[in-house]
Amino acid sequence: MQMHETEDDTSLRKRTAYEKEETWDSDFSCSCCFELMVEPTTLICGHSFCQLCVARWFLQSHKRECPQCRCTWIGNPKVNISLRNMIEKMHGSELQDRLLQINTKESQQALSTFDAAMTKQGRDITRQSTGRGFCSGLCFAIAIIVIVYLSWYWRSSDKELLIYKPVSQWDEKDVKDWMASLGSWTDQYQYMIKEKSLVGSLLLGIDNQTIHESLNVTNRLHAGALLNAIATLKDKGVKRPSDLWEFKALYPGWAMFFVYGLRDFPRTVFVYLYFFQYNDTFLPFLHDTCSLSSIADSDLQSHTVLNSDEVLVSQWAEFIPKFIFLPYMLIAEFTWNWMDIHYWTSRFILVHCVILTFTEAQTFLLYIKQHNGLQLLKEDLKKIVKFYLSVGMFVIIWPIVPSFLCDCLFYVALYFSLYMAVEQLTRSWRE
Repeated sequence: MQMHETEDDTSLRKRTAYEKEETWDSDFSCSCCFELMVEPTTLICGHSFCQLCVARWFLQSHKRECPQCRCTWIGNPKVNISLRNMIEKMHGSELQDRLLQINTKESQQALSTFDAAMTKQGRDITRQSTGRGFCSGLCFAIAIIVIVYLSWYWRSSDKELLIYKPVSQWDEKDVKDWMASLGSWTDQYQYMIKEKSLVGSLLLGIDNQTIHESLNVTNRLHAGALLNAIATLKDKGVKRPSDLWEFKALYPGWAMFFVYGLRDFPRTVFVYLYFFQYNDTFLPFLHDTCSLSSIADSDLQSHTVLNSDEVLVSQWAEFIPKFIFLPYMLIAEFTWNWMDIHYWTSRFILVHCVILTFTEAQTFLLYIKQHNGLQLLKEDLKKIVKFYLSVGMFVIIWPIVPSFLCDCLFYVALYFSLYMAVEQLTRSWRE
């Protein structure tokens, strides 16, 4: 006699079978609908969902993000064939029930709309990538040509700089160029150079008694500045570097150090200058970026005489917050004072400082927002250590590196790195 199961017995059997397979179903369940996945679609982050759930998520949110971890995915997500076959083998009957459940006109329309949107965006991304690739390649080729030209041009013209020519051998043109490098305030005195036939040997003979007769200087401040500059010429015998190109020609190693160091690790460079180049470099930089004009009169009243090696508390109060939070602002302020001398180069550096400030702020926010921010910080610290080691190796082999290659690296950091910084910033924004 055939026994028939009651409704309660059937429900109990199904519930028992479900409990046995619960561990499997948890692996194959969709995190959106919490049902067995149909046409499981794996995103770039590794999470898998029903294809219909991914389509509905995109059509409702209009975001190419994982519904679970919000990681951005690219392209048209495809069905994970291996995962689909495994679900069919292990849960075939349940899968058929799910297919009948979701096989509706609304579902088919959602999948069709999603596929059309993904196909269209894929074509747009490909077109944009092709355009960006062409523009990037063109910019890269132009940059290489410009860098090679600059390296060749400045190497051939470096020998004509006044820093290599003794003052005693200067002609009238050299004296005029030297005076022009002191600032625009000397324009009113340059006509006297030709009128007095002032050459280098005569320039060195000018003192407090003869400066009015030789250059017609009546302003006491101008006279003092000119006498100090002439005293420096007498002491050194040659002109000291007064712009970036003269400094690079005379100290190529230091120029490379400043360009790369201030671009990548400005705080470390400032600390180094404080301990090892305090009087020669750090103090002039501090006085230039945190000038006395921004200090209150009450502070100046207690300092009737301010020596060049003396720094007021107000200057430190301005410098330290910028050093901690806005180091590139200090570089921008220093660059701003050289706008008249380096017209285009200063503007390149100013834009670069703005972009690096945004990039640094974005990286800091990433450490805070991401759950693995500490891990990202550790990885970045490892990169910094590797960079320092590579810099140390470069310093060791510096004497044997061809000067032409060093010049190319200098101009890459000065000009072409701006383009790379813009690319990095825009890429991070898109992500």
